[in-house]
Amino acid sequence: MNTPQSKPFSVRLTQDEWDELESVSQQSNLSMGEYLRRNGLPNEKRHERKTIARVIKNNKKELAQLIGQLGQVANDLRPINDAIQERCFSISDEKVFTMIQAAADLRVIRNEAIKVLGLKA
Repeated sequence: MNTPQSKPFSVRLTQDEWDELESVSQQSNLSMGEYLRRNGLPNEKRHERKTIARVIKNNKKELAQLIGQLGQVANDLRPINDAIQERCFSISDEKVFTMIQAAADLRVIRNEAIKVLGLKA
């Protein structure tokens, strides 16, 4: 994603102005800086910032569903993994390693998504 380079901008506010800005930005679920960018610039000059935190916040339900699906896939692979470990299938060592690694990778992805979302496993 190409985000234009940003420059810092400082402005002095009275305590009342600060409190008002803080209040309206919180009501809008925006940071104070984002609130000022969205409301202080003409529409055609605004740039929507897509930070990872915002993407997570706006898609928490979908990400939680993804975590559940990853867990289910890992669970679905477990019997296959067990059969491979016990050599119930005639399969090459390379394929065994690949499947075991795939299951491990799914667990890592699921655990990282849980951590990023601040959830408990």
